[in-house]
Amino acid sequence: MANPFLPPVQAGPLNLNFPAVPTPAAVTAQDVVNRDQAERLLHAASAPVAERAEAAANAVKASVAFAGLAVDAGGTQAMVVGLQQVHQNVQQLTNMVLGLQPLHQNVQQLTNMVQGHTDQMAIIIATSRNARAFAANGQARPTEQLEPLCVEIPGGPHPVGTFPGPLGVPFPDTIGALTQLMDPELNALQAFYNRAFAGLDLAARHRAFGRFIGVRM
Repeated sequence: MANPFLPPVQAGPLNLNFPAVPTPAAVTAQDVVNRDQAERLLHAASAPVAERAEAAANAVKASVAFAGLAVDAGGTQAMVVGLQQVHQNVQQLTNMVLGLQPLHQNVQQLTNMVQGHTDQMAIIIATSRNARAFAANGQARPTEQLEPLCVEIPGGPHPVGTFPGPLGVPFPDTIGALTQLMDPELNALQAFYNRAFAGLDLAARHRAFGRFIGVRM
């Protein structure tokens, strides 16, 4: 009788090799006989199909026994059922992972929204700080201390809200120092604030930067 758990046996010799391993203590003499008979029948093209199918079943039991396990006729079916259950568990886990993908997308969208609101809040805070500094600089005399402005335009080399002092950017201390800025220093201020202080000459660039920080020139 054909074993429903084994694939159909095709005519011709089967290319199955059993490794020569030391016989463990749990292996019985019958296991050795099963293995030897299975090897002969599986390689005999003239053997009846039914005998070769039975040999294949014996080969499975013998190979399992040689791995240190004892499996009877019903044990082979139990192994198949167990593998089917494992497959079902894997499928369920896969479905769970697929079900979590929309949740992940929702979390990502929420994260982007929070980040967007955070960026907007940083711009609002920076603009508010700069407004106070702008007003104070508008009242400063030539020798009085100027208030530095922070970055308020995103997309530049520095985050919104960064002040120039700790980074070595040459923010002028007074109006007099502003009028002494050279092109390399004005270029550094442009890069820091992510905006242009352009003009046809150096004096025009001074006025452009002065207007940005609130200085009347």
